Amino acid sequence: MLLLSNHIDTVFGKTIFFNAIKMKTYLQLSIHRLQLSSNKKTELLKQSRREVALLLAQNPPQEDKARIRVESIVRDDNLIEVCNILQLQCELLLQRMRLIENSQSCPSDMVSCVCTIAYAAKFLDIVELTKARKQLKAKYGKQFFEDHLSKLNQQNNGDYDVYGIAPTGGTIVVNDRIVSKLNIQENLDPFFVASYLENICEQFEVDWKPVHQPAVDQKMLVPLPVGYSDNNDGDGYDGFEGKGGRQEMIMPIATTIIY
Repeated sequence: MLLLSNHIDTVFGKTIFFNAIKMKTYLQLSIHRLQLSSNKKTELLKQSRREVALLLAQNPPQEDKARIRVESIVRDDNLIEVCNILQLQCELLLQRMRLIENSQSCPSDMVSCVCTIAYAAKFLDIVELTKARKQLKAKYGKQFFEDHLSKLNQQNNGDYDVYGIAPTGGTIVVNDRIVSKLNIQENLDPFFVASYLENICEQFEVDWKPVHQPAVDQKMLVPLPVGYSDNNDGDGYDGFEGKGGRQEMIMPIATTIIY
């Protein structure tokens, strides 16, 4: 017999009750979709990086075209890591489903996992993940997510808000790598782009350096995130491929949510 939560969610007049069987199905399908998305983007990005390296290998280097291409590569790079991290989060939630089902409140060690999935589902076009998010909302109630995913006051220059940090004590409840990878600014910092291009050239043995090294905009940089990494999973994507094999690209990420 299924245990139904006291909390319900209403969408377009339809009441949604928490259903553990449906939740398991949504999580399993989400893991599959995330893996497919990660694999597809990884294959496409391999070719895109080679094309950028070829642009910079020309005489003269086609630097403007390369910079335009690399902005898309950066975003797809981030989405690949997001997909890999979310797979782990979904698998963890799937393994703990019996505990989730039999507990009225969210177990303390699962708050980050639950909030990370709910947060990331809004950014990704994965129907099953969105349905899992609705199930979690039906299980724990709207107030639970408002408390843990509430808006902060305007950040940095005051032109955008950042989600994922609880209002009390500033405790981070959403996986910080997910937040940093999803919240990349619309116009990338020139120094960041140049560093990315140099990394691609190094991996593909292209002799290229920017003529004028852009200055670092300190206001747009944040400390490197600390959290899960898929560098050693053996099959997930974790950086560029070329000379020296797989390497992780460590760079600061600016945080701007794009809706």
